[in-house]
Amino acid sequence: MKDATSCRIERVTDSRACTDDPGLAVQVVRRIESEVIAAGWPVGASLGSEEELRRRHGASRAVIREAIRLVEHQRVARMRRGPGGGLIVCRPSLEPAAHALATYLHYAGTSFEDLLETRLALGRLAFRLTTECIDGPGVERLRRDLLADRQLDPGTFWCRPALLSPVAQLSGNRALPLFISVVHRLLTRCLTPVRSRLPGGDARLEAWSQDSRRQIIAAVAAGHAEEAVTLLAERIGDSGAWLRAHGADPGVIGVAQSVENALAGRTAERIKHDIATDGWRIGTLLGTERELATRYSVGRDVARETIRILVYDGVAEGRRGRSGGVAVAAPRADRAVTSIAANLVLRGATRDDLYPVGAALQSADNPLIDVFESIIAEACSTVVTST
Repeated sequence: MKDATSCRIERVTDSRACTDDPGLAVQVVRRIESEVIAAGWPVGASLGSEEELRRRHGASRAVIREAIRLVEHQRVARMRRGPGGGLIVCRPSLEPAAHALATYLHYAGTSFEDLLETRLALGRLAFRLTTECIDGPGVERLRRDLLADRQLDPGTFWCRPALLSPVAQLSGNRALPLFISVVHRLLTRCLTPVRSRLPGGDARLEAWSQDSRRQIIAAVAAGHAEEAVTLLAERIGDSGAWLRAHGADPGVIGVAQSVENALAGRTAERIKHDIATDGWRIGTLLGTERELATRYSVGRDVARETIRILVYDGVAEGRRGRSGGVAVAAPRADRAVTSIAANLVLRGATRDDLYPVGAALQSADNPLIDVFESIIAEACSTVVTST
């Protein structure tokens, strides 16, 4: 991977002039992303000042400023003012990628059971790899990370550490922790209705959970991977039944529980929620910029930026003509695939890390698995086999 301090980003000039079309800011963002990816995602490198970006992409100042806000919204880069400033490449963040992925999975009808199935497949690999290499300090680390006494404070019930994350960290596989983190983030969305009904959690479930963790740690410490997997399967089955009984959402929730502070981001989430509630009716006209501003009680500038976010996320598409505006589109997973694959490359994942994850996922079949396989294929096209 290229060094962030020495990498020179290739400047791509598009000869087509830009105007203030709703999709042009999105086009500029995707060109910027392509530059960043082609350069090996050089964290800390400057993409240029606002004026340099405007000249390079042949865009108006208004389009470039909206593109910059979109780039910042997706946490690809951030604008730094002053000497040595410009649009600075950020480390890829999982949060926007997981959010875009959740929107797609909601549209694809991914169920709560699909997430649990994927979690078990990844857990099987995590236990196998970890039992092969864990030592005494590793066992103590698991105990420290997973057995902290949290049942005495009801407010911490929903903040327990994810079981598989510390196991994956000890596995020696640099790709596995990221995939497990994505699944955990998606599962957390399904818990929103349960958290609202049981804000303090369930003391009996907490006691059972701690006992289950102790048994799993004991199996891992003894090198018994299959026993750990059996215990995990029982844990997933029992906790899944408890969550369903207490009203967990049956599918992946496409809208985040807490959204970005920016008003345009919050407005985009409100519109996505309304689209999902209406059943993702592809082609349905959402309205013009003016109509959306009126309906959601925001200014025209905010409505314009909201439309850019919806188009970028693949939730909406612009329409021209007398019946123009924006219409509902079918969400796609490609933006999340690209971002997560770039994150894997930055973590130093090699094909030797990625291939076992792909093999483990073959034991399941659901929309999330399909996306994970696409992520692995894209990451494998960039990284090399470790030596």
